[in-house]
Amino acid sequence: MKRKSIVLCAALAAVPLSAGPAPAADFGLGAAYLDGLTVLLPIRTERLLIEPEVSLSNQSSAASGGSSLKSTELGSGVYLRTGLGPSFEGYGGGRLAYHQLKQSSGTGDSKSTGFSLGPTVGAQYFLEKQVSLGLDASLEYTHSKLEQTGQPSATLHGWGTLTRVVLRGFF
Repeated sequence: MKRKSIVLCAALAAVPLSAGPAPAADFGLGAAYLDGLTVLLPIRTERLLIEPEVSLSNQSSAASGGSSLKSTELGSGVYLRTGLGPSFEGYGGGRLAYHQLKQSSGTGDSKSTGFSLGPTVGAQYFLEKQVSLGLDASLEYTHSKLEQTGQPSATLHGWGTLTRVVLRGFF
């Protein structure tokens, strides 16, 4: 039985080696701007753009009784790429993101945690072979749980649009 397991493991390990080389990919760094800055880590293959992203924000104000606002969003988009012309490219797919918002003030604390999901379409113009400037739009469904000091928790959900200006650079 042990010998069969070893042969099976060796055969399974050899399958990826016999499949040929993995498709080439360009890795990059980018930024999207909406209400704040989002850092993007785009991965461009022959047909896909896979784009993990992170957005962090921390604001505080002594004038309003020491209030603070902390926002975190982690997400990723997966898009199918298509050429639109010599220096233009379109893309379409979807974005999924986890978000958390914490707010503290003299009157109490609140915390919202949830996710957003939606289709996204966009276009980008390549300023150079490895640098692009783009614009994309999403129709997002958002689902969150809100917890406030002294209040029962609430579930919030709804639809909204998101439009971003995006700068990407690939290595």
